[in-house]
Amino acid sequence: MSNKLLTINIRNKKQAGVYPFDKHLKKYCEAEKTFTHFMTGYTDSLHCEEINTIFSLDGMNLKVFLAKNKIIADYKECDIIIENIPRSIIHYYKLIPHEFNFEKAILIDINSAYPTILKNYEIIKEETFNFLMKLKKRERLKAIGSLATQKIKTEYIKGVKQEAEIMPRGEYSDLYFFCAYEIGEALQFASTILPNSFLFYWFDGIYFRYENNEQLYKVMDYFREKNLAHKFLVIYDFISEMDKKGNFKLSWIEAPNEIDKNNKEKAKQKKITIPKK
Repeated sequence: MSNKLLTINIRNKKQAGVYPFDKHLKKYCEAEKTFTHFMTGYTDSLHCEEINTIFSLDGMNLKVFLAKNKIIADYKECDIIIENIPRSIIHYYKLIPHEFNFEKAILIDINSAYPTILKNYEIIKEETFNFLMKLKKRERLKAIGSLATQKIKTEYIKGVKQEAEIMPRGEYSDLYFFCAYEIGEALQFASTILPNSFLFYWFDGIYFRYENNEQLYKVMDYFREKNLAHKFLVIYDFISEMDKKGNFKLSWIEAPNEIDKNNKEKAKQKKITIPKK
């Protein structure tokens, strides 16, 4: 008999008013089984005897897990070791803290930022990169983000819940933080190219004042030198407001053109909050 744990993956979609995970958990407890519950931001799993039952978020493409496994498999075969990424200095975002209200602004958005870093450093193969590119943007982020997710472990002894334990991040978490670090460094440098026009950056996009847009080729040239494909967008009604707690609430509209910015079918309203440091 194989020593591998039988694994079943179930979409955690409510059925007859009950989520499958809740149903299984109740069943295990009532049977006074001894098992372990692992919870992440993407899944719940129950390890019992020789069965590992994984409950993925409703609507989550199971190809996300396949993509994650492909990344790990490629990394094991490549000639690079990623470790000890300085997580405390990763530049996820940067905002010059002030309120503003611009009719127009410029967004330069790096395409598929994290997969591109993995590809550029030959950590993943072309086949894996192409597989990632077939996923939706949120799914690509989940596939790479799940490398660094933390698990909460809860033991059940004869159906009785024990104290939960937060587990260390997985052995491949540095792959995610390496991507975040590299993109953050690129955006941080890009923000210094046109310091008087720079407004803020956020994960994989950098924002500038509209009136100096003829100089933005310098930023795009830098991204091209780094082999970071990107797109240039004009955004509308770009507002930064400080709330009572000192956080900055930013909002803007992405639309094909200014005429369509009020067209709900063509325009997208974006909102984020930058926490007070």
